Amino acid sequence: MKTVLLMLPIILLSACTPKDETGFSDPEILPAIQLAISNASPKVGEQMDLTLRISAEERLLLPPLSEKFDPRLEVLETRSEIIRDDARWVQEQYYKLAIFQVTNLVVFADSTVQTLEDQPQEIDLPFQNIQVVSVLPENYAAPMLGEDTLPDFRGPEALKRQKRNLIISAVVGVLALIICGGIAWMMARRPKVLPPPVPPHLIVKKEIERLLQSEIWQRPDVDASAVALSFILRRYIEARFEIRAPEQTTEEFLELVENQPPWPAQEQTGLQQFFAVTDQIKFAGSRPGSEVLQDLLNAVRQFVESTQENEEAP
Repeated sequence: MKTVLLMLPIILLSACTPKDETGFSDPEILPAIQLAISNASPKVGEQMDLTLRISAEERLLLPPLSEKFDPRLEVLETRSEIIRDDARWVQEQYYKLAIFQVTNLVVFADSTVQTLEDQPQEIDLPFQNIQVVSVLPENYAAPMLGEDTLPDFRGPEALKRQKRNLIISAVVGVLALIICGGIAWMMARRPKVLPPPVPPHLIVKKEIERLLQSEIWQRPDVDASAVALSFILRRYIEARFEIRAPEQTTEEFLELVENQPPWPAQEQTGLQQFFAVTDQIKFAGSRPGSEVLQDLLNAVRQFVESTQENEEAP
C-alpha cells in the first residue's frame, strides 16, 4: 500500500505531461533535441522517416545536423518547420533516409551539437540504433561475421543470374558498338552536300546595308564612306567577274577590261567616273559634299543591278 502511494505522484505526473501527435513530450531541461524514427529495423533500401524536435527558450541557430549522419545513410529528402515561436521556441527537422547494405549503425555519431549563437552552447543529441536486415530469406543472406559493413550478399542462384546478366549486358554493348561504328562509317562515306554559294550581288547588298547603319555613314565621314564604297564595289567585281580588282590599281583593272568589258558598255563610263571621284578623295585629298557621297552610293547600286546574275541561288 505504501509503495502504491509513493508511485501515485509519478504516475499522475507522467499522465499530465503533454504529448503531441508525433509522440514527443515536453523536455524537462531546455535546450533539448528529441528524436523519432519510423523504423529502426529497415530492410536494405527501405526508406525511413527521422524527425528531430529542437526545443529552447529562445530561437537557436544549429549547424547542419545532416553532416552528423553516418556516411552510409543516404539523405533522400529534408525539410524544416518552426511549430512554435512564442514563450518557447520549437523547431522540427524532417529527414527521409535509406541504407543500401546490411549493417548496424547509430544515429547520431556525435554525442553533442554546438549552437552558433553569440554564446556557444552544446546540446546533447539523442541516440538510436538502426539494424538493417537483408531483403532475402535468412538462408540466402550471408552472416555478419562480426562486421557491420558487409553488403547484402546473395545465394548461389542469385549469383548465377548476376553472372548471366553481366554476359548479356556485355554482348548487347558489343553489338551496340558495332552498329554505331557501321552507322558512322556509312555517314563518313556519304558525300557531303555543300550549300550553294551566295550570289555576289546579295553579298554586296548586305555590305551596303551594314555601311549605311555604321557610324562613319551617320556622321557622315565623307572620306571614309567613299573609300568604303570603293572597296565594296571592287570586291563585287572580283567575285562576279573574277577580276582581282581589290589588289590592282584603278588604271590596271580598267585597262584590263577596256577592250572587252564583261559588263554592259554603258556601265564602263560610269565605272570610270566612279573610281575617278573615289581616287581623288582617297589620294588627292578632295573634300566633296554629302550629295556627292549619295551619287557614289547610287552609282554602286546601279552597277550591281545591271550586272547581277539572272538566277538567284536558293
